[in-house]
Amino acid sequence: MTGAEELGRGGRLRGGAAGELVSAAYAAEAAHGPRLAFGLSLADLAHAVALVEGGDLSGDDAKALLRGLGRAYSRLTPPPGIDAL
Repeated sequence: MTGAEELGRGGRLRGGAAGELVSAAYAAEAAHGPRLAFGLSLADLAHAVALVEGGDLSGDDAKALLRGLGRAYSRLTPPPGIDAL
């Protein structure tokens, strides 16, 4: 499958998306960046805690990962409407 087929082109779609659509989509995605970064940081922390609690990660590796993720999280500013931990 070529890249064009994967994007659905080749049937009714004869070309790429209009530049205005691409620009608008990029702007919308970029505007959500801080919220996404904050949420993904929380997900990373939750995953690391689950690994530790499940016994899949322990000792110095667990400490280093949790410390690093905690530092990364502490540098983020919660987006409006979301409280920090």
